[in-house]
Amino acid sequence: MMNLFRDRKMEIEILAAKNSIQIVFPCELRDRVWANEMGEIQRRYLDDFPAKKKVIFDLSKCQWIDPFPALSILMEIKRLVSKQCPVHIKLPQEIHQGDSNLQSKA
Repeated sequence: MMNLFRDRKMEIEILAAKNSIQIVFPCELRDRVWANEMGEIQRRYLDDFPAKKKVIFDLSKCQWIDPFPALSILMEIKRLVSKQCPVHIKLPQEIHQGDSNLQSKA
């Protein structure tokens, strides 16, 4: 796979292969990142995406997603599925107990 945004620094990484595209999201997916980057990704890669080509939403590094990006990802997945595109979602394996950002404040 090759990174399609090599020409500029982006927090969301796009990896393309012959029959698939993978969207790799950062550890924290905040509204600002989504607003700055996902619109361009949708216009450049997903709006005219060929049916039957696989799209991978890689959230395996994500520990936090703001509500707006989460809802937008779900809407994009629904749109791609309706176009008959196979969609795969990679989720984090586990939440580490020692991560102070994720511990409850009981």
